[in-house]
Amino acid sequence: MNTWGNYLRVTTFGESHGPACGAILDGLPAGWPLDNQLLQSYVARRRPGQPLTSARREEDRLEIWSGLWEGRLLGTPLTLAVRNGDTRSQDYRPLAQLFRPGHGDYPWRARYGHCDYRGGGRASARETVARVLAGGVAEQLLAALWPPQRPKLEIAAWVESVGPLALPYSEELWQEHLRHLKREQIDSYPTRCPWPEGQESLVELLNQARAQGDSWGGVVVWVARHLPAGWGEPVFGRLDGLLGGALLSIPGVKGVEMGKGFALAAQRGSQVSEGLIPGPYGPRPRHDWQGGSWGGISNGGLLWGRVAFKPTPSIAQPQESVDLEGQSQELKIEGRHDPCIALRGAVVVEAMIALVLADLALAQRGLRSTKEGLFLLN
Repeated sequence: MNTWGNYLRVTTFGESHGPACGAILDGLPAGWPLDNQLLQSYVARRRPGQPLTSARREEDRLEIWSGLWEGRLLGTPLTLAVRNGDTRSQDYRPLAQLFRPGHGDYPWRARYGHCDYRGGGRASARETVARVLAGGVAEQLLAALWPPQRPKLEIAAWVESVGPLALPYSEELWQEHLRHLKREQIDSYPTRCPWPEGQESLVELLNQARAQGDSWGGVVVWVARHLPAGWGEPVFGRLDGLLGGALLSIPGVKGVEMGKGFALAAQRGSQVSEGLIPGPYGPRPRHDWQGGSWGGISNGGLLWGRVAFKPTPSIAQPQESVDLEGQSQELKIEGRHDPCIALRGAVVVEAMIALVLADLALAQRGLRSTKEGLFLLN
C-alpha cells in the first residue's frame, strides 16, 4: 500500500538509493496556484546534512514532473520529486547477506522474497521526503480553502525530549507553547526543542551518541490551532484514528497519543472534565486535555498530541544478527545516520497532520447545513 487518502490521494515512490523519491497527488482542484518557492522552503526543513542529523548531503531540489502549467494546477495528477545524489551504496554491501536488527530487511524479505538492502530501500526514512513534498502542497491547499474571516490554521511540531533529557514544563509554559509556539521559533533551535537553557546539554548528548556509534529516541509534540468543530466521522473515520494511522505510518514512530493520552487513564472523570464555554465561533472546551476530539470529531479546541520515535536502529556498535543462511553473525552498521530521528521527524509529523486535515477539508466541502457556519468550507 503506497497510496493514502480519500479525497486527496497521495502515492509516494522511490527508494533510498534509487534515482529519485517523490509523491503523486490526485484530487487537487484545477486552476489553483502552487507556490513553488514556498514548497521548496518547506522541504528544506527536513533535508539531511543539517547539524545533528545524518551527514548525507542531499540538495532535495524540487522538480515538478506533471500536473502544473503556467503556475496553476491542471486537475490532473501532480507529480513532485527530488533526486537522490549522495547515496554511497558501497557502505551497504556488507549487508547484502545480513539482516539489520530493527530495520525492515528481514520482514521485507519474508514477505516479498527480495529486498533492497542499500540504505533500507523503500523502508528507509528517506521515503519521508515524499511525505513532506505532499504535506507542503496540503498546507497550501488548506490556506487557499480557509475562509478569510477565521484565524488561519497553524500546524507546528517540536521536540519535547531526547533520551533522558526532557523540556521542563510548567502549566504556564505548556499552555504558551501549545497556543503560541511558531515554526520560526522552533527552527531557530538546532534540536527543534524550544529549551534555551537545555540546548548545550542536548547537543552534547547527541554528539556523544554519534561519537559512540549510538543513538537516542525522542518525543515530538504537535498541535493544529484554529480547527473548527465538526471535522471527522463518528465511527471508522474518527479524527483520532485518521491522525493515529497517519502518524504511525512514519518510519521510526512507535507511539502516538491524543492530548494527555495515557496520563488520562490514571485520573478520575471529574479531574479531566474539560467543560464547554462560549467562543467566537461556537462553543469550545475550556481545557484541551483530550487533544481536541470528542466522539471522533473535532470539538473546536486545540488539536494536539505526542509522537514517540524509537532510537535510530542503524548504530555502529555490535548487534546480534542472522545471515541469509540462518547463521548467527555479529553486525556493525556503517554509513551516515541521525543520532535522533525525532529532530527531522518533527517536520514529517507536521506534513502528515496537514495531509489528514487537507483530506478532511475536501470532505467538508461536500457537507451542507441549515445553520450557517456549522460546517466550514461548504
